[in-house]
Amino acid sequence: MNLASPASSKSCNSAAAPTGPSSAISSVCHVIDETPDNLQRLTAAYLRHLPACLERNNGRVLPGVADLLVQLGARKDVLVGLLTGNVRAGARVKLGYFGL
Repeated sequence: MNLASPASSKSCNSAAAPTGPSSAISSVCHVIDETPDNLQRLTAAYLRHLPACLERNNGRVLPGVADLLVQLGARKDVLVGLLTGNVRAGARVKLGYFGL
């Protein structure tokens, strides 16, 4: 399997598909060995293709979310965090793409 290019454009467009390289390696573990080197290669390929996938999809930030994050971030009694199945670099790309 060539990890440098996505297997199909369907992987970018399926809302029900799991995201992130750890999910992807689980999906292809019957094709490639689950090794640190393969995970690193898969992560790099995922991050290379992520911006184009974001461009092709119609994702959006729900109304009020950006303002809510600003308000919560200004409070001393609230910690704001992000729980995701993504890798840190992928989460940064997604948040940056949507201006968060």
